[in-house]
Amino acid sequence: MPPPPPPPPVLTTWLIDGNNLKCSRGVPNDRDEITRILQSIASTRVNNNFNINNYCTTCNTTRITQVVLVFDGNEKEPFSCTVSDTYWMQVVIAAAAAAAVVDEQQQQQQHQQQQQYDGHCRTKDRADNYIIDHAIPQLMKQAQEEFSLITAVVDTDTQDHQPQSWHPKGRIHIVSADKELGKRAMATQQMGGGSIVHPPKFWSQYLPNLQRQQQRQQQRQQLLLQQQHKQ
Repeated sequence: MPPPPPPPPVLTTWLIDGNNLKCSRGVPNDRDEITRILQSIASTRVNNNFNINNYCTTCNTTRITQVVLVFDGNEKEPFSCTVSDTYWMQVVIAAAAAAAVVDEQQQQQQHQQQQQYDGHCRTKDRADNYIIDHAIPQLMKQAQEEFSLITAVVDTDTQDHQPQSWHPKGRIHIVSADKELGKRAMATQQMGGGSIVHPPKFWSQYLPNLQRQQQRQQQRQQLLLQQQHKQ
């Protein structure tokens, strides 16, 4: 009888309402500074590795922490989405849905969506709408697509185990004090068991713990890479 499969990778995403966080006590009132600090809790990409399976194999880990920071754009500020090459992190400004659309069948709607979500239009809750309409579905799709590849390999190699015995996990935690956003997020039923975390609690309690976890993980990664290099 083959040994049981290893525990499934867990992709934990901290989906953060940037403007809401910025208004919280003790948090810098500066986008760049907030981004710099939150970068410290995001898993480090190895060799610009964007693939969950390859990352977990290379780093000998089953946990990835991803940060998605979403700000409302200013009045004259266009949509932007910056994906880090070094960390599992992306920063979204203005939450324009149009720029997030990849499916060619939806491209005809881009102009209308751009007007709806961009800072130019002064639409209320642009970041909230982006989080609900695009970020959450895309993050869960990312986890499902990546993990389905891993699950297929494991099920082939361990035929005595059922697929559900190696169920992939993608979990989304939202950081926001906006109760309406929290209700909308939970109503999607796509958070993978994630929670709504109040910004002051996140900044004062969660952040230091996550930073320590990430430091330990990076130390393990460096040691592993050194051992691989010696071999």
